[in-house]
Amino acid sequence: MCLFTIVTVTRNNCVGAAATAQTVLEQDFADYEYLVKDGASTDDTHKRLTEMGVRVISSLDHGVYDAMNQALALSQGRYVCFLNSGDRFSSRDVLSTVALALQNHGFPSFCYGDAISWDGLKPGLNGLAPDRARPICYRSQLSPFYLFRRTICHQAWFVDRELYRELGGFDLSFSISAAYDMQLRALLVAKASYLHVSKCVVVYEGGGISGGNSPTMRKDRRMILERHYSFGQRMLYGSCFMIMYSLSRIARPLVVRCAPASLKAKFFGH
Repeated sequence: MCLFTIVTVTRNNCVGAAATAQTVLEQDFADYEYLVKDGASTDDTHKRLTEMGVRVISSLDHGVYDAMNQALALSQGRYVCFLNSGDRFSSRDVLSTVALALQNHGFPSFCYGDAISWDGLKPGLNGLAPDRARPICYRSQLSPFYLFRRTICHQAWFVDRELYRELGGFDLSFSISAAYDMQLRALLVAKASYLHVSKCVVVYEGGGISGGNSPTMRKDRRMILERHYSFGQRMLYGSCFMIMYSLSRIARPLVVRCAPASLKAKFFGH
């Protein structure tokens, strides 16, 4: 058994999958396996990745979360990280940094780092230009209220494989937000031990199924919150969140933090 299994789920995204694989293969830490779950792509994904020396499992599935569950069943690592097609590790030392943190903190079940997202920054949205990056820094203490209003992107997770299996994998009844449901099941229901690594571990460009604010996503989120929070909690936390949001918009000007152009070129080539 190795320490990490890195899983990439992809379908017909040869360029993105190859870019993701490259950042995995460049890691300065050797105790991991890399598995690509390909949803029977019809492009050159399988050929390109195989030429790179990557293990590719190509089979039909019923969507991203079903593919992630299938990959879980094949994983041998103690911790699993889902780095989906187009996502990138932020540097060559991500796995070695996370491994040292896990060792120094007694190997908690749920480990997460910070991220950089190019997702959702569209003209008209909070005045942000589409070429601006959004650093995502999470808190080290995860209260129920924080988890109510904040999803930790699953690309930044390193979760004990046994915890995933004890929880039965991702719930396929949520087509868009199954990762958020898993987050709450792990941290609120199972009360898993957790650790925040104060390092950007992943860069993702966005455009995935969880992006945007579609009716399906809103329905998923409502059902998930009803599953994990009482009516009183939902009313209290929802009111508090709206007050905090309104005050933040009034009290401080918008601060836009931009990643250097060189960083964007490094990860996305444009």
